[in-house]
Amino acid sequence: MKRTWRFLLIGGLVAASLLAVNGEISVARWPEFARAATPKIPARTVIVSETRQASSVASASLPSHVSVAPSPRIPAILPPLLEPDIHEEDRSMANEVLWLLPSSCRRKLQTFIVRYDGKLPSRGYAGASTIILDGARPVQERRAVLMHEALGHFFSLGCLPQTMTSGASEFKNGEDPIAKDNPSLTFYRIDWLDATTMRSGSRADDFVTGYAKTNCFEDIAETATYYVLRSDDFRRRAAKNKALAAKLAWLEKYEFPSPPRVAKSTQTWDGVIPWDATLLGYTWRSDVQVAER
Repeated sequence: MKRTWRFLLIGGLVAASLLAVNGEISVARWPEFARAATPKIPARTVIVSETRQASSVASASLPSHVSVAPSPRIPAILPPLLEPDIHEEDRSMANEVLWLLPSSCRRKLQTFIVRYDGKLPSRGYAGASTIILDGARPVQERRAVLMHEALGHFFSLGCLPQTMTSGASEFKNGEDPIAKDNPSLTFYRIDWLDATTMRSGSRADDFVTGYAKTNCFEDIAETATYYVLRSDDFRRRAAKNKALAAKLAWLEKYEFPSPPRVAKSTQTWDGVIPWDATLLGYTWRSDVQVAER
């Protein structure tokens, strides 16, 4: 089964949600980010076909008594990753991460940019249809930052349904209100009164990392990243913490109905809450193919 997309590759920003190495960066305070994030390439139309399943086993040349296992399911390269400026290592890495998203969400990604000049004022950025990644970081860190941006910010800002006719909630992404019927509110309200005001009863161990306490958007992004990289630790912590249990239940209802098993922690949970999920040690199971959801 094949599907064909026609789309326009463009640069630019669509929402404000940045992950900085040492804290939050605002586009309003750092207007040069918008200039740095815009690629020096012309807009153009690309037509590409996605093949849902590939099979490369040529069993005809083998003896009849030899059984051949089916070839692994290889996810097709998503259209936004076909930008020629993206290095092949990053194209492959990003494709594996993005295929963790629900299929309806993957189709909403319009622009994917990797900057290799070291001038991006943040390790990554994501909005409702755009992801930008700093390609100067080590690949392990780049992958984890992409999880934070794609599985957290992009998913929550661009993939969850909402209708503004339901009214504006108390939560805003910058100046943009989040609708009352947006499913993300169920997550945010676990520990937040609004985007930046934490509930008085919330504690440090209600959050997967220290950085998750920055605001409700970093909370959901860090939680999604931690879930993929430290699933077993997450479950152990959630078994003793109602807030984490509620966040885990939300992730598995809206984003990961089938828990991904693509990463394995290289560290043992020692009771110390990490600061940044993107800097946790892990091994990536590149042999595990991501099934379409």
